[in-house]
Amino acid sequence: MRVLLIFFFTLAGYLFSNAQGIGTGMWRLHLPFKTLIGLESNSTHIYAWANSGFYRVDRSSGEIEILSKTQGFHGTNVANIRHHEDLNLTFIAYSDGFIDLIRNNSILGISDIERANIQGEKKIYDFHFENNLIYISCSFGIVVFDVNRMETSASFLNLGFGEILDASVSNNQLFLISEQGLFSGSLNQNLNDPSNWQLRQSGDFKGIESSQNQVYVNDSATLFLWNNSTLQSFSSFKPIKWLRNKQIGLTVVNSDGAGQISGTQVNILNPDQSINAAVFININESWLATQSIGLYKNINGNVDFYTPQGPYSNTAGKIVDRNGEIWIGGGSITSTGGATFSLKGYYIFKDNQWINSLDQNYPYN
Repeated sequence: MRVLLIFFFTLAGYLFSNAQGIGTGMWRLHLPFKTLIGLESNSTHIYAWANSGFYRVDRSSGEIEILSKTQGFHGTNVANIRHHEDLNLTFIAYSDGFIDLIRNNSILGISDIERANIQGEKKIYDFHFENNLIYISCSFGIVVFDVNRMETSASFLNLGFGEILDASVSNNQLFLISEQGLFSGSLNQNLNDPSNWQLRQSGDFKGIESSQNQVYVNDSATLFLWNNSTLQSFSSFKPIKWLRNKQIGLTVVNSDGAGQISGTQVNILNPDQSINAAVFININESWLATQSIGLYKNINGNVDFYTPQGPYSNTAGKIVDRNGEIWIGGGSITSTGGATFSLKGYYIFKDNQWINSLDQNYPYN
């Protein structure tokens, strides 16, 4: 179904190609960015991604740029984006295991995981940076990439822990979050030997971050602090959607808002929108990835929105041409051809712009 929907939205670009300055027979993607799932910042840009693509915002000019193969990137199906602040390197992981590395405004492709002789899925979950070594958490294990040598320097596979969801290094210990719980192993030992790992605590943990010499672990309801022997409850942010460390501190996002933890100081932001991810640039400036209105920047309560033009969603129950305008119903079609009910409204492509009924005072939205 998704292939058909992409076809429909590119078809709209084809029908209006003359008005947009797009050559005959060429295609234009129309992607929805109202629901964002991730956010990252580097020294020049804010990167935001959704299920269907990703884009960036120039922090100085506010210019929005949708990213794809046109700019030299590998694709559009982003799994995660992380920025190495010490080395000023930005890593973009894709759903097929390929990685783009942005260095000095150049894009370098890293295909080690994509080309790895491993059966099954090669999904990348997250990155942890430890000087020049990048610990990459994957569905099949851990891959360690050396950015100085631009090659894989180690890998820890077939550990028997299930998928590795996240990793972190502290006090020469490598910590892993897997489907079974929290594990740790000394970097001085052979970590390809499962006997050199210790199960620290079983549980349905989601992420792990090292921040200011502390190790934080979260499940869906609680943020824990590792005290060298056990996990202690640090705070309840139920339910936790996002955990990420930057030099400024640790960011935690839940259904009520975002918290930025730096030492003993906690900065809480409670917007009037449901958010999925957040980036704090400083104590006054934050960027929020929302569930329904895209990306916005908050500076001391002053809000600006940065979401590319596009349809509200990638679902389409029906598409009609009304006097040169493309109208799309936000429902979907079942496998038997029946229509399904949807609360996503409808989308109109008119005068080279998208109008979404949920954003407007339109009837029947």
